Amino acid sequence: MEANGANVAAMVAANAVLISLIAWGIKLLIITCISLAAILFLQADLKSLPERYRQADINLIWLLLIPVFSAVWNFFVFPKVAKSYQAYFAEKGEPDVGDCGERLAMAYCIVTACYWGLCWVTCISFLLFIAVVVLLILSLQLFNKLKNRVTSEA
Repeated sequence: MEANGANVAAMVAANAVLISLIAWGIKLLIITCISLAAILFLQADLKSLPERYRQADINLIWLLLIPVFSAVWNFFVFPKVAKSYQAYFAEKGEPDVGDCGERLAMAYCIVTACYWGLCWVTCISFLLFIAVVVLLILSLQLFNKLKNRVTSEA
């Protein structure tokens, strides 16, 4: 009788591990899809600027697809996209664009780093993931508005 109880406990533990691995795989797939979309938007945003204003390399943006590493690489991409727009609009003499989303980009970078640091804590991970997605959408939306403003002037 004890052997059956041990077998059942082992099967439950194995199923829990399997379900956890599947959940992590799905989570990683979702993060990869979101990252891919963000990369394509960021590339389009940077391509709208003349090359002399670009402070981020368009090809190096693809490094954002590397999980966990992207938590650090975000700090080298998102603020530089904002600074690229700042440089463009400063030369055009348009101060009404503010910081071009630099603070928003930094907030996104910080929350993303916190997410990857705390992704093993389920409750906090979910809340941070929601915050990451919201900040990413807001950043990309602002960059897109700036891109449209640049292309309308060209």
